[in-house]
Amino acid sequence: MWSDASTVNPYVIAKGKADGYTEEVKLTYTNDKGCVSEDKLTVTVSNVLAVTITGNNPLCEGGSLTGLKTNFYSASNFRDYTYEWHDNTTGSNFPVNNAVLADNGKAINVVVTDTVRGCSGSASAKLNVNPVPVFPVTLKDDTTCVNTAMVINTGLTAATHTFSWTKNSVLMQNSDVASQTIDGLSAAVDTYAVTAEVSATGCTAMSAVKVTTAALPFVNLGGNSGVACIGEQKTLTTTPGLPYKYTWTMGGTVFPETTNSLIVSVDGTYDVVVQDTLTGCSDNASTTVVFVAPPVVDFKLDSNISLCGGSDTVITYLDYDHSKNYVWSNGVRNFDKITITEFGVYWLKEVV
Repeated sequence: MWSDASTVNPYVIAKGKADGYTEEVKLTYTNDKGCVSEDKLTVTVSNVLAVTITGNNPLCEGGSLTGLKTNFYSASNFRDYTYEWHDNTTGSNFPVNNAVLADNGKAINVVVTDTVRGCSGSASAKLNVNPVPVFPVTLKDDTTCVNTAMVINTGLTAATHTFSWTKNSVLMQNSDVASQTIDGLSAAVDTYAVTAEVSATGCTAMSAVKVTTAALPFVNLGGNSGVACIGEQKTLTTTPGLPYKYTWTMGGTVFPETTNSLIVSVDGTYDVVVQDTLTGCSDNASTTVVFVAPPVVDFKLDSNISLCGGSDTVITYLDYDHSKNYVWSNGVRNFDKITITEFGVYWLKEVV
């Protein structure tokens, strides 16, 4: 039995009651055993819907919301209502696409009408659009040389941002840093990408750069060092290469030669810097040359020898020293004697 003594279920509060009308509804239930229980509630009549906008989550610049809704939307009852948004669209939700910073604080208004009961209400919300990180330093593709470190700097601070670096799409071990040092241990072409996130908002931005680590030119002065005789010249030679530029020096002296060879005639340590003009990478090498006076040797050979036609004979160096280097006039080296078959003048030279 209801508070007005009626026994019809459901109990209907009369239509046409003024806005703000309040009525206490009481229900008394008696079962067949005579047990009685009661419950009651207070009903307030309102002709205005208490509308709120839901789904208004913070956005990052360039972000989107699939749709702002109201608290009167559900999958089962949204057809009982009409919606009129501030831009005159009438969908049950209001999408936000590709938000820009100018949208921050923009008002979103909606009027919801209950088509069954005729009540309506409105709500308003403001968009919250946060900026994405802006890299103060523009990351550009660059070239470095093997064994030359290079720093890629975002220009952002670690105090307000977090970072994630990848090398060729693989997460780097030292990842959460504002700048990354490239070691350049081997020749390669690598792509480095960094994602920076604003710690306070979670907004992110990404930038990438391609780094070419160029190989050093091959420089070899092997076989150029050693001893030469005063009055002679020695040619120093290093690796040739079409894109190479050569700079020869000895102490503070810079030689005018720009090719891969240098003729020298004085003692010293000679340096050459070879630069690859295509990459700018360079390497160097050095060698030491000593010029000495020729030995003064009193050779004791056999006396002048007569040679009969069709026969041969042997010339012998009587004081031959196995610890020294000798060369005969016919090219034989490091032997104490030679066999001759022709007339002529024969000599022996000690080589230092």
